[in-house]
Amino acid sequence: MLSKGNRDLHTTRSLEIPFAGGLLCGERTTEHQWLYKENEEAVFWSDASECASVCINLLRDDALRERIRLAGMKKIRTLEMGNEDVCRKILQIILEPKS
Repeated sequence: MLSKGNRDLHTTRSLEIPFAGGLLCGERTTEHQWLYKENEEAVFWSDASECASVCINLLRDDALRERIRLAGMKKIRTLEMGNEDVCRKILQIILEPKS
């Protein structure tokens, strides 16, 4: 869930859920849509009614749910956006010999 007070357009969970092999179902934001192809790598909703509709459709279609879940996981892992990947990149920069 995003925080309206913080004006979040994504959170760390937006990356962690697919990385861990889960299906990202989140609020439709510009950043979520930039990160994922809607209904291919993640599913989005704009209000409670659409959220319920999206969830009902996913619960009724195991193959669709699995296809989206796997595509989202592949996307984030390919981009190397996991916590360990990001930490490794930061450490490489910090520990890189200065010339």
